[in-house]
Amino acid sequence: MSEFMLKMRPSNYGHAVAIVREAMGDMQAERAAQSFGDHESYDQRHAWVLRIDKADVGLGGYYIDPYCEGLAWLSYFAVRPQCQGNGYGGGILRYVEGRCVKLGFTRMLIETYTSEQYRPSVAFYHRNGYTVKGSLADYMPDGSTILYLGKDLEVTE
Repeated sequence: MSEFMLKMRPSNYGHAVAIVREAMGDMQAERAAQSFGDHESYDQRHAWVLRIDKADVGLGGYYIDPYCEGLAWLSYFAVRPQCQGNGYGGGILRYVEGRCVKLGFTRMLIETYTSEQYRPSVAFYHRNGYTVKGSLADYMPDGSTILYLGKDLEVTE
């Protein structure tokens, strides 16, 4: 099996948006397409696509918080539904966290939601050491709450 992380480039934005659409739905896919296409904001975003045997199975990345030193936000983290449960998500998350640690980041945050669709994601983040840092009630059109989960990154010398 051939497995590697590809740096996100304009040539693979379409593949990344397709993964987001499958894993998170149309609304998040539209947000991802806008974000990936916005080259000015993308300068502060870094993302990779996990490719296994010539198939793109997931993606993950981070962006730098311009207001808080040492803080990175996990962004567009998704694994194709048919590929979930095989450890790919954990591998992508560790890869992104490792990149952040090498760059000196000490904390990572992720924005997610309390709606039924996102419950498996919230459980995944909890299993990987993320805890609730804040929330905004009734944020989404369906009345669900936005959750901010965070984790202190272990910097190794």
